[in-house]
Amino acid sequence: MNNIFGHYSIPAIRVCKKFNDSTKKLPTYFLLQVYVTITGIREFKFAFDLPNIPFFIKFATFQKDIMVYRNGRMCSISTKAIKLCDVLYICKLKDPSFVFHFANIKTVFYTVRSMNIIIVY
Repeated sequence: MNNIFGHYSIPAIRVCKKFNDSTKKLPTYFLLQVYVTITGIREFKFAFDLPNIPFFIKFATFQKDIMVYRNGRMCSISTKAIKLCDVLYICKLKDPSFVFHFANIKTVFYTVRSMNIIIVY
């Protein structure tokens, strides 16, 4: 990293400090795609792409055995599930000023539903 920024007279320590300052409010497990634009001599800026909603849903999904009624008897099947509290956390990630906007919740719930995942308490 020092070789790349050093070529443009930008100290790598300054880049790391600015990056850490701009991402300190994000959870440590976030995977970010970062774009660094060198705007001039000793000047740069960051742009981040946060993961999309299906990525977080897949990350929070787990296998769960449930009982279903088939062919006149109860049997156990394994299915994908997500906890309701995780769905609400994902809603908050989508909109940090989250105050239970119905459209926001609806989008996440329909995404979960389209991925054939059940929501559990």
